[in-house]
Amino acid sequence: MPILKVRYESSFLAVENSEFKIQEWQATKKLEHAVCFGIKPEDFGFSQDQAKKINAKDGIVVYVRKGNKNKLPSLDLIRAYQNAIKNFCEDQNQSDRNDKSIFRGESSITFINEETRQVVIFDRETKIFITAYKLAERSVDEYLTTGNIGSN
Repeated sequence: MPILKVRYESSFLAVENSEFKIQEWQATKKLEHAVCFGIKPEDFGFSQDQAKKINAKDGIVVYVRKGNKNKLPSLDLIRAYQNAIKNFCEDQNQSDRNDKSIFRGESSITFINEETRQVVIFDRETKIFITAYKLAERSVDEYLTTGNIGSN
């Protein structure tokens, strides 16, 4: 969809000395989880409900097709989310890195904080951002035991 490509597909934020990339497009699709990292969409003129609709099963393309092309999140909001993820990953006091995790059956690299249950997941091969959110307590226990997050 041209409007989305123009708005979100051109840029990324480098993480860990450019080893990882958080694409604007993917951060936008996962914006619902920004609150898990202290970013409130409302502070940027967007709502958590709108963020949930973007991350719904049908995704951002259907969100726009349903007449929401003028209700897209601002780049300031997306960048705030990207920066919160970057800071989480790069601060060893906030997260621990695991290069051998599995996310939904795929090899991944995970940054996790066991106490806060925050997690950031990158594709192990491409090192591109997949998602970031807060795990349920039982999911933290499973991760610590098996290295797996999410169901296949």
